[in-house]
Amino acid sequence: MPELPEVETVARRLNDTAAGAALEKIIVLDKKLSIPDRKNLRGAVLRRVVRAGKTVVLELSGPESQRLLQIHLRMSGRLFWIDKAENTIHTFDGYVSNVKGVGRKHCRVRFLFDSGTLLFVDPRRFGTVKLVRSAQELDIPGLDPTGSDFTLAVFRKLLGESAQKIKVWLLRQDRITGLGNIYASEILFDSGIDPERTVGSLNSAEIKRLHSSIRKILRNAIKHCGTTFSDFQSSEGSLGEYQNYLKVYGRAGEKCADCDAKILRVVQAQRSTFYCPQCQA
Repeated sequence: MPELPEVETVARRLNDTAAGAALEKIIVLDKKLSIPDRKNLRGAVLRRVVRAGKTVVLELSGPESQRLLQIHLRMSGRLFWIDKAENTIHTFDGYVSNVKGVGRKHCRVRFLFDSGTLLFVDPRRFGTVKLVRSAQELDIPGLDPTGSDFTLAVFRKLLGESAQKIKVWLLRQDRITGLGNIYASEILFDSGIDPERTVGSLNSAEIKRLHSSIRKILRNAIKHCGTTFSDFQSSEGSLGEYQNYLKVYGRAGEKCADCDAKILRVVQAQRSTFYCPQCQA
């Protein structure tokens, strides 16, 4: 599932490519999806594309009023842009040929713009599309860890005295939205905190380091356009590169980059956790 840096990458790339385009038509190919009033969006201009939590939001300004299309990629969803001026290069056939198990039948929605087409491709059909009128209606369960509201004081309050293990807590989308399994392991390594520690056992200095590491790891991951394991691609088909900078995730049995210990793997809440027993003691 794409995590915050991957969704941010998709939104930024799509904004650079498609902002300013006029929407001509929305074709829903999957009966499982419903976009009420989509016919009223004809002629609306795509003002910008942004990330909200772990979703991509298309801000449309139309004849009637502003509308927001919130797209949640979930497990296997992707957004792919085919530019009219470059359709001999960025073809859908060329795109799916590089992604195992993806074909034309997996395209769930086609957004036709005057300058190109946006495809919502989702083999597992878990992704969603929601049309709302304001940002207040967007489905964002927790706080954005890259936003200005994510202060140290707010983070301390969110943590509280929970008896939950810190790695599991970091994956709770109702507290902080956007952190996933890969980055939670990397954040805890960077902050030197054992993933088996309970939230309530963390002292003031550790919480401060953890807050700083969340910002740092996400910032670096966004800089490198996210992590590509399996089949993550941005809207124009490029891959993320942050997998080349991971310190612990997926490296069980390998030597720690900072010491001589071997990286360990444990299972927490049915998810793999990777950590260094010496650096995170």
